[in-house]
Amino acid sequence: MTRSILILIFGLWSSIVAAEVERPLIVVPGILGSTLGDQRCEYITWGDRSSLWRFKELRLQSNGQETVREHRACGLISTVQVVGPLRVDAYVDLLASLKQMEYREGDNLFLFPYDWRQSNFDTANKLKELLDSPALAGRQIDILAHSMGGLIARIYIQELGGAKRVRRLITMGTPHRGSAKMLETLDEGWGFWRNLAAGGLGTVRETVLTFPSIYELMPSYRDCCALGPPGSAPSREISDHKLWQSMPWLPTSLKGANGTAFLQRTLGNLVRMKEITADPIPEGVRFYPLCSALFDTLLQVYWDPSSGGISHRVTGKGDGTVHIRSAANDRLETAEQQHLNMLQYLRMTRLINIWNGYCGPIVIPLNPTVGLIRRILPSELIPNVVDQDCASPGWACNSIPLLCRPECNLLFR
Repeated sequence: MTRSILILIFGLWSSIVAAEVERPLIVVPGILGSTLGDQRCEYITWGDRSSLWRFKELRLQSNGQETVREHRACGLISTVQVVGPLRVDAYVDLLASLKQMEYREGDNLFLFPYDWRQSNFDTANKLKELLDSPALAGRQIDILAHSMGGLIARIYIQELGGAKRVRRLITMGTPHRGSAKMLETLDEGWGFWRNLAAGGLGTVRETVLTFPSIYELMPSYRDCCALGPPGSAPSREISDHKLWQSMPWLPTSLKGANGTAFLQRTLGNLVRMKEITADPIPEGVRFYPLCSALFDTLLQVYWDPSSGGISHRVTGKGDGTVHIRSAANDRLETAEQQHLNMLQYLRMTRLINIWNGYCGPIVIPLNPTVGLIRRILPSELIPNVVDQDCASPGWACNSIPLLCRPECNLLFR
């Protein structure tokens, strides 16, 4: 049913001509979204059906060195895989839609696969290297980033001088303020069968905790976490390494001097990430955070002090992994706005409103077709995008988001 609805809506916009490509587009995938293999990409550790069985081969040492082999990013994940709460969306449909919009890889379309285990700060420097390469040096660009890729893009823009070159930043389900789902992963892993395939919950936890990037995805918003029962437990800062070392399930490798230094370093990067996302996007960069509110999403956790397990959960609206306020960079006027799946949304609209310079929240033409859409679709499935200009006070979108600010509507331009 949902697929039929998406096809119907896509048809409603098929008569609109896609905008002419003005600048190169850089696609930055999310966590788990790049295949990882050996230096020749002949042996793939992550990116096929056997990935879970090989997961422990991705474990890093506390100094960031490999434990099994040197890995490199070999490309984007091309097929849908679901690994616990971390959903890896296929990028093949998105790339096909961009191709229809006259984007050509190596010409005006550049993909940026990366080692998603490493710190986003290190990866942002690698992104800068790509953008300073002969093919892109000095050119104005647009960035389309999914999930954790949005954090990498923000580091580049706000810390590495990228604001001078990036004209548009579109983030899809990016945890700008972190995701409490990461804490649930440490508590439960990926479910019984997936944990079993990966070597057990202990193996999943020990492996994940060696990835610097995981710590930078932890929730940084107020009252995300507490140690004790609801109503009496004080809020705790997730960036406090002493909180981590108090957890009974923390691997032994992270309890010694080297482990403490690793936690202090990685959690220090979480604090840096929090400061970056709290700052506004620089002027001159048009920012479009896309988000979803179709699923209950973990918002707050309460730990049992004796076991370190999660004893109580508070949920809100989101995409199942990232709460809507985090994905919207806390720009929502109301948490009741509804959104489509990020990749489906982009495929459906072909980025028409963004690439033509429209404000972003409005993509439904104001014509008799709207009446048909209203009768067919529940309001929460009608697309909407949060834009830094259009989500201003006094123009909060309603459940049928045809009007944010009139000048942002496709037909008012």
